[in-house]
Amino acid sequence: MSSLRIFILILSLLLCHGFEEYPGFEEPTEEGEISIRPISAEHSRTFRTYVAEYAVDCDLLTKSITMPDDTGIAWLKITLDGVYCVSRVVRYRSLKRRNNHTHMCTQRGCEVCKGYSCREFKLSVYAENTAPDTAPDTSCKMGDTVEFRTDNGYYIAGYEVEIFVFSN
Repeated sequence: MSSLRIFILILSLLLCHGFEEYPGFEEPTEEGEISIRPISAEHSRTFRTYVAEYAVDCDLLTKSITMPDDTGIAWLKITLDGVYCVSRVVRYRSLKRRNNHTHMCTQRGCEVCKGYSCREFKLSVYAENTAPDTAPDTSCKMGDTVEFRTDNGYYIAGYEVEIFVFSN
């Protein structure tokens, strides 16, 4: 087994288990921030065998590709196991850091994004399955659902989505 493959497998295990000390490629930026594992994913249309679940399977060797639906909108919806105070969402487009998207969330939404082609994608956090609580502060968005969306004909691709929340 090559050293790169071993490195990727180790990163996948760390990402999957959400260790507070090292949850994946990214580390928590604020006290009380942890990485959580979503319970499911679905999307507008699958390209070949790149299913939505690959976006949250904790395996950096798999890839999810979401194609636009008949109306030209591509969406990737990720479900959490409850309402969380979501502070940051990272979509790993490739194994190169410069190609990732990092969306920063506040009580108003997740409009601030850093990374390659951020302007092409919108990220929303909302409560779909449970009633939202009031955010404890303004540095996060409360919700149990994270959704990427683009209406410009683009597809949504990535090896993994990592979601950071405040634990307290």
